[in-house]
Amino acid sequence: LASAVVSNENIRAEAVDFNLICAPGYVELLDELVTLNTDRKETAFIITDVPARLSPTAMAIQNWATNAKNAPSNGELGRTTAYSYAAQYAGWCLSTNIDGEEVAVPESTVAMITYSYSDSVSYVWFPPAGTQRGVVTNAASVGYITDESEYAPVVYNQGQRDTMYVNNINPIAMRPNRGLLVYGDKTLSPNSTSALSRVNVARLIVYIRKQLDALAEPF
Repeated sequence: LASAVVSNENIRAEAVDFNLICAPGYVELLDELVTLNTDRKETAFIITDVPARLSPTAMAIQNWATNAKNAPSNGELGRTTAYSYAAQYAGWCLSTNIDGEEVAVPESTVAMITYSYSDSVSYVWFPPAGTQRGVVTNAASVGYITDESEYAPVVYNQGQRDTMYVNNINPIAMRPNRGLLVYGDKTLSPNSTSALSRVNVARLIVYIRKQLDALAEPF
């Protein structure tokens, strides 16, 4: 997959238009997706995941997000990429397959639906999160994959959510009387004080960049 993303000239063609990039379940591809977006003049926004087997404890999340194990690249051991035009979501979800069976799905598949819904009822510069535009409609619960390769549901507490958010990870969380929500608007920006540390601002910049390119074409 990494080779396909890096070597594919068709998805780099100007005639191909898209504003979101996603490879559900493959956090290892994050740096390749950043390269793709850079080649396309940063005219899209990346949605990515955390590993399916990442324990939901605050310590495990902190160690993974800060790359405490000195991982050489993005993957099970740690996160190595910081990028303003990407957002990371946590919490694999239980959904229904096309054959009616329950199946665990990456959080980016849930976030992608939320982005699509948000864009259909508002604009790209509105946060695809919260109780209005962040309601999850394609999953029933949130959890992770245990070492026994079984899905285990989890209800994130305040400490877990805070640890995620401080480390630029947006939790998909079960909220009382609200159901599942995308509960964050952080990008993977290395600068937490930058306006680009928010998804809606970063997507606005991406949108403007694309529109200016189209407007300048006749000149």
